[in-house]
Amino acid sequence: MTAAADLAKCKTCGSYALAGTVCPRSLACPHCKAEPGSPCKRPSGHRAATIHAGRYHAAETIDRAAGITYPEQVVITEALP
Repeated sequence: MTAAADLAKCKTCGSYALAGTVCPRSLACPHCKAEPGSPCKRPSGHRAATIHAGRYHAAETIDRAAGITYPEQVVITEALP
């Protein structure tokens, strides 16, 4: 669990993320070319419900280059008798 002291507010979008990491919304979207701070757009031009994965990948790439690593994702499954 992350302590509140480990979180920082993004100056671009106002959301909270781990201190020292890049907020995906603070970057331009490589997929739909949305400006930093603005929502992603669907091919029809309408607002997308979520951020495109390219923004997340770009932020993660910048963070990894700065030496910030994220925990590996683990899938837990249960075997039922």
